[in-house]
Amino acid sequence: MSDSTTNEKFNVSISILSATARTILSTLLNPPKCIPTKENLQRDWYGLADLLGYSSEEISLFRISSDPTNNILQKWESCEDSIIAKLLCCLQKMDRFDIIADIFDIIISDIALYENSNKAGSNNIDTSLFITIKDYEYHRRGLQPIIYHASILYAPEDVDFAYEIVSHLENKFKMNIFVPERDLIVGIMEKNATMRIIASRCQKLLTILSPAFIESSVNKYFLSFAQSLGVDNSMRKIIPIVYKICDIPIELQPIHKLSYKSAWPGNFYEKLQYSLQKAKCIDTSNSSFKSTASINGGVSAIQSFPKHDNVEILQTIKKPETSGSIPKKKVGVVQKVMTKIGIKKKRSKKKEMVEVAA
Repeated sequence: MSDSTTNEKFNVSISILSATARTILSTLLNPPKCIPTKENLQRDWYGLADLLGYSSEEISLFRISSDPTNNILQKWESCEDSIIAKLLCCLQKMDRFDIIADIFDIIISDIALYENSNKAGSNNIDTSLFITIKDYEYHRRGLQPIIYHASILYAPEDVDFAYEIVSHLENKFKMNIFVPERDLIVGIMEKNATMRIIASRCQKLLTILSPAFIESSVNKYFLSFAQSLGVDNSMRKIIPIVYKICDIPIELQPIHKLSYKSAWPGNFYEKLQYSLQKAKCIDTSNSSFKSTASINGGVSAIQSFPKHDNVEILQTIKKPETSGSIPKKKVGVVQKVMTKIGIKKKRSKKKEMVEVAA
């Protein structure tokens, strides 16, 4: 598979890749590979970064990430040459034909989904209504605007802690977190846009409580707004996180709070994760089909994929058997064995008991 012979249908942006494809790429490229290719090219994420031309400084930043492959893909998406054809060529040069085999059918389905969305007229959406940068990204992929697991509210003095929380939730737990300073489009009315996100496009509001937070009138306004939404809709909208000792706002005093410093050892992010899991976020990257990937077993079970041209996507994909279940073909054999061993013994005991009674 070379750049010149690759089918034109793969000349689309990698931004259309689904979460399933990205997860498989990360799972198979993140672990380090000791044996390089004949051209002395690393066969893991390092080799991908090398082929894409990233500098040693950028590679060093990828190395300290919990998911370097995903970070590489996200950074590469903004480049003009970030197409699926080049990604497949890179995997070929790295001798990672195993990855190509695992994700090829999924990529075909992602492209078909993208093309079908374009045919349906999804590109006629009024882009002037977009609020965040990801709105444009999802629009290019033929998807609806993103729904966030949570929005985060903090004081400028606590930005480092806020960044730590966002990085942990997004990289480790694969959650979508709305950060106004990072995600809003430049020039938009920040206050109105943030209120729209909190009201209709995020399930929860994370508030990092500190003396600086309490002193901010803007934060107090957003806090009261979210509290009123929770009361009107009878839902748990606010997740308060006590970062520094401060006077807790009266509207948050009855609510159970998560304290960063006094949390049970190792329990802070676990508790935060479960608190956000109640928010059933819509994964718009796979909104028109259901998928499961059994990566460790090397088997993917994909259901309800759209067909691309004359390609029968589902023919080569088998659903993994549930562990411990007995195949139908073997049921008859098992029954015969039980009849010969178990059941006959029980019947013979009954006959013996009848004979003794007589």
